[in-house]
Amino acid sequence: MSFIPFTLQTLINNVALEDNQQVPSQNQGNAGNRLGTRIASGIGWGGNKDSKVTAESVEAWENNLYIGTSDGQLIHYLYDQISSEDVYTTLSFYSLPEMSPLPPQNFPPIKGVTCFCYDISKEGKTDQDGAIRFCAMKRKMIVIYSLGDRLSEEVQIPLPDGAITACQYGPYVCAADNHQYKLINLHEKRMIPLMPYTNGGSEPFNPIITIISEKEFLLALPPYSGQFMSFGGEPVRGTLEWQNFPRAIGVEYPYTVALLRDNTVEIHNILEQKLVQRVSLTSKTKTISIGPGINVRVAGLIDRLKFVNIFSADDVQSSQSGENIKNGHSNFSTVPTRLIMAGSESITALVTTPLVIQVDTMLDSNRVEEAVGTADRAISTATPENVHSERMHHEFNYIYQKCGFIYFGETYFDPAFGLFEKGKIDPRILIRLFTDLKDIICEDEPIYVYSGIKATSDNLGSIDKIVSNSLVKNYDPHMMPDLNTNPAANELRKALYSNSKEMLQKFLMKDREQRKMPGRVLSKEDKVILKVVDNALLRLYAESNSDDLLTSLLENENECTLTLCEKPLIDAKKIYHLAILYKEKKEYAKALEIWHSIIEQENPENDLPDGLHHIVDLLGKCDDPDLLWKYAKWVIQKDDVMGAKIFTQMDSKKPMIIEPGKVISELRSVGNNGLRKFLEYLVTPRKSQEESYHTELALLYIQEIMDELLNEETRFKFERINNEFMITSEKSGLTYLTFLLNQHNDDSLSHTQAKFIMFLQTSTKFNAEEILVKLKEVEILKAELAVVYGKLGHHEDALYVLIHDLKDYRGAEIYCLNAGRIIGITRKTAKKQVTEKKIAEEKALISSRKDLFLILLRVYLKIDNGTGELLGKIIHLLNTQAVYMDIMVVLGLLPESWSVEMLNEFLVRSLRQTYHEYREGQILRGLCLGENVMINIELFKTYQEIGPSVITQNVTCSLCSRHISGSDFKKEPNNNIAHLNCNIDQNENIDSVDPLSV
Repeated sequence: MSFIPFTLQTLINNVALEDNQQVPSQNQGNAGNRLGTRIASGIGWGGNKDSKVTAESVEAWENNLYIGTSDGQLIHYLYDQISSEDVYTTLSFYSLPEMSPLPPQNFPPIKGVTCFCYDISKEGKTDQDGAIRFCAMKRKMIVIYSLGDRLSEEVQIPLPDGAITACQYGPYVCAADNHQYKLINLHEKRMIPLMPYTNGGSEPFNPIITIISEKEFLLALPPYSGQFMSFGGEPVRGTLEWQNFPRAIGVEYPYTVALLRDNTVEIHNILEQKLVQRVSLTSKTKTISIGPGINVRVAGLIDRLKFVNIFSADDVQSSQSGENIKNGHSNFSTVPTRLIMAGSESITALVTTPLVIQVDTMLDSNRVEEAVGTADRAISTATPENVHSERMHHEFNYIYQKCGFIYFGETYFDPAFGLFEKGKIDPRILIRLFTDLKDIICEDEPIYVYSGIKATSDNLGSIDKIVSNSLVKNYDPHMMPDLNTNPAANELRKALYSNSKEMLQKFLMKDREQRKMPGRVLSKEDKVILKVVDNALLRLYAESNSDDLLTSLLENENECTLTLCEKPLIDAKKIYHLAILYKEKKEYAKALEIWHSIIEQENPENDLPDGLHHIVDLLGKCDDPDLLWKYAKWVIQKDDVMGAKIFTQMDSKKPMIIEPGKVISELRSVGNNGLRKFLEYLVTPRKSQEESYHTELALLYIQEIMDELLNEETRFKFERINNEFMITSEKSGLTYLTFLLNQHNDDSLSHTQAKFIMFLQTSTKFNAEEILVKLKEVEILKAELAVVYGKLGHHEDALYVLIHDLKDYRGAEIYCLNAGRIIGITRKTAKKQVTEKKIAEEKALISSRKDLFLILLRVYLKIDNGTGELLGKIIHLLNTQAVYMDIMVVLGLLPESWSVEMLNEFLVRSLRQTYHEYREGQILRGLCLGENVMINIELFKTYQEIGPSVITQNVTCSLCSRHISGSDFKKEPNNNIAHLNCNIDQNENIDSVDPLSV
């Protein structure tokens, strides 16, 4: 059965076109009653008074029909109420829908118009100024008018030969005169000639232009063809062929509808340019409306697509989501159409035939494959340009869902899955078919479904009924003694039931994946559906022993409910997964009890993947101190490193809920590895200032390194690395610390040693004297010994170790530059605001550098002892660090045998630095002198402004009233003069007053 895109539907029968014609009433089958009377006549021409009056044109706006008659009248019908009025024969203006004339002083009629058009792209809209614009074609020009509060002429564009018909989309107007079609660009005021035509033949040719889309027109050409034309003036697509020339052409994308002169309608598919339907008209028809259109009620449409609650027969009513559904589908009882045709006795409309009505007929006779094929072919027409696309998508969903249920009822589960997916069915509708899953769905939460789908689903019943019916239909009475006791029938029943569960699981997984796509914002309904889907999937995974899928579901974000999932997991003996569920639902005590039991029993049937990791991860989130410590002690005894991880994974910014000393004591009782991990956590992330933690951590590092060195192979490797550094350090320029960090990752000893050195550099809280004693005992850890010497201020000892024992020349210089705090790897710090404290610290650092570099020089000279082995290093030190060395002190330390030429660079730099400091001091002194002069000038000006104070015998002290004698007096701002001592005594008295006595 081919798809029929349109259905002819009568809107008004026996149209009353003459004054003396009786108006039909509603009970005669018409759309409504004719109201009003003829008030004027003579639109264009009066017509032949002796001929029969016929309808010549029809337009629609909302539910209003306007019919133009052959005797020059305009009749107004209201769909359900019908009225008529007359208008004048000129291009005049009326208000809709009642057709009241607009004031002629503001909206004067336009004369001499051959045709007019308006911008279809702005249909139903106005421009920014609130007006609409249209083009009126006159004899040799186009005039653009603005219609707002008044009619005003805006632009005139020359148009040779004028136009007898025209259409506009945006700035493009396609027009036709008596000889050719032409394209006018209103913005550029430019015309492009298109296709010429001749007006010969037995029938007169009237050019027809129709807008197809925002980029193309359709032009009717003699004898019987149509050409698609782009806005650029180029032919596009193919051509249309008609049996004879059309009277009018309409468009309902993706179809064109041509009203032919033989009173038939031919409908072509625009995309394929193929004839898809031909309709014969009983009433002589002259035109097709091309206006906004009208909504036509289609019987049976709302009965199928109406949304109802699957738990009852009630329509959508109360809930917010339900209200949205109701509002979104309330118009599905009607179909919009622009294709309204005016006949001699009736008004008819070509209404898009709802696909669902046609396909439902196929499905009633179980022609499922044909129905699916029809829907698949029709889905390509539901493009955004199609005004029916929204409704059509619901029709497709309905068709695919119903086809899916038909296959499901016949136990064809695989094809049913694909159709359910294409139909976007609510997964809850499928879940409720399974008796053992129905309790997941809450009937207090409505599930909205198409009314036609609800009926189909209700007729099928549960999966048990579907399987039983399938067995009865296909195998009864072939299986003896009966289907309930026959072993083969029972095996088949289990297989069908298992297949249905597999299909459901597959569908739910796909649905869940689509709803949880990255970037998608879940709606309230999505969350409700996901809750049902996740609980159903958990049961399906547990039943089918899909442990990996079950683990993935529980370990990631899910909507599983404890009350709905606890018993199914226990029944399926999924104890491990039950513990994961408890954990995700914060039932930590139950989860820990299960995992503890599994590990202690060592039962292969309940093996716990990843061992203690799950428990450690859970305890890291636990905020119950008693529960935490109960299982933490147990984990520590099993594995002290894992036990330490319980605490090290906690947020270091929050207080510890277990006292650290308690944890340290427990870890210490087992071993050093976990203890060291925990102490590192306390010292570094938590920044503990407890000396005992820092000291014990340092001792643990020493012990760990020494334990590794007990292995001969490891000790040999350690000595080889040290020797290699001492040989290559001069050329490489690396510090000993950097050299250790550059070793392979599998060299645990080197990295442990590097970590220990960095800890000693950064920590200020460990007991340096205790660590020094320990390091002297082991002897072998020279770099660490140098750092501790530095912490104690034994700089000469530290530098001696770095130079003599390690040959770490670069590290020694870094030591001096950083005031003896570090021997390698300086961390860059962000620039901070300069304060007096920072300035003081910088000065102290420079002073320390001067002292340390002189100490380093003495160490070099001491180790060299006149042999010349370190001569190059000494000269390098002098040349690079001359800024920090006093030339006189250095010259006093160097051997007298050294030549000036050897020290040339050092001397030049030192003298340059000395002279720079001298000049800098001179500048500073000059600035200070200048500032003093400016202050003295300001003081002098102030004295001049105040003027001299003359002391005579009559001047007395304002405080003690005694005469002023000598120069010890003070002049106050109010010009009072007082003894200086009196003023001081007064201030002391004021300070000594008891505030409580005032």
